[in-house]
Amino acid sequence: MRFFITPKGKNNTVTLSKKDIEALLGFEYLDDTVLDEGFMLPPYKLALSTDITPRSELPESLNIPEDPLNYLHIYHDKNTGWNVKAKKDIPANTAFMYAGVVSNNEPIDDDYTMVVPLPHQSQYLSPSEIMKHIGYISPKKKGNLSRLFPHLPKDSALPPAVNPTDVATENLRTLHVFDEARKIPMVFLVTTKVTPEGSPIGFDYGVEHFRNPGAGAGASAAAAQGKLSMYYFSLDARSFSGAVLAKITRYNEKWKRILDEDRATLAGKTGIPEEALRCLQFLRYQDLCDLACTSRQHRELAQPLLSMIRAS
Repeated sequence: MRFFITPKGKNNTVTLSKKDIEALLGFEYLDDTVLDEGFMLPPYKLALSTDITPRSELPESLNIPEDPLNYLHIYHDKNTGWNVKAKKDIPANTAFMYAGVVSNNEPIDDDYTMVVPLPHQSQYLSPSEIMKHIGYISPKKKGNLSRLFPHLPKDSALPPAVNPTDVATENLRTLHVFDEARKIPMVFLVTTKVTPEGSPIGFDYGVEHFRNPGAGAGASAAAAQGKLSMYYFSLDARSFSGAVLAKITRYNEKWKRILDEDRATLAGKTGIPEEALRCLQFLRYQDLCDLACTSRQHRELAQPLLSMIRAS
């Protein structure tokens, strides 16, 4: 999965067939969710599973496209890889299936896996019972474009100084469905609002995803201390409007020049220990802004550097 907010605008989109996508991404394109050969369902009574919607009871207002390619463009960015945009205006309550292979065991080395609840006998399960009633949908080898939906944070997750209209934020919600006829758990990603043509489409991967040490150098340092990685809130400059983009680009260049200074000299100027500066070198200007919003201690750490950037 990717860790940056995707850019706005209609450029860099391409129209591809399913065969083209298979060749580019190295997987088999699926139109539907399928079961792994050894998949087993636990005993269940579907009526008691309040966190799962039977497919037969999906509301009529839900629009499930026969072919998502009629609604979605994929585009490539050198930093974030393949992503998804709206090919045309997409109404709210449009549901895209997260197609893949359903199994009982979590796939190894698969960043695309989606955890799904399985139907169960009781509404009240112990932690050990819960683990017996989850499945995994993996689109790594077989799937569709839904695996390319990027991380877009919730409006509420943005730092206070950031205007939500300047960045792309979450516009999908997760809907867990059970197909009673085929005995298959499914996931749909449903648009929460009208998504204009050319807009990124994505959902919030969740806090736990960004505790992953593999998220990058800055994230690794945070994960090692048991703290939430700042990459959860990270705002990629390419997602901003032109005026904001120019300012952030300029500040990032100044930040690089500051980092080129001797670390001992910089520590003397700012009062920040050299060891802390060694960790901060992995961050961008946007990340420093995020850091200053998280706590008083972090604000005291980031503020001297932000002042240097803005004044230099």
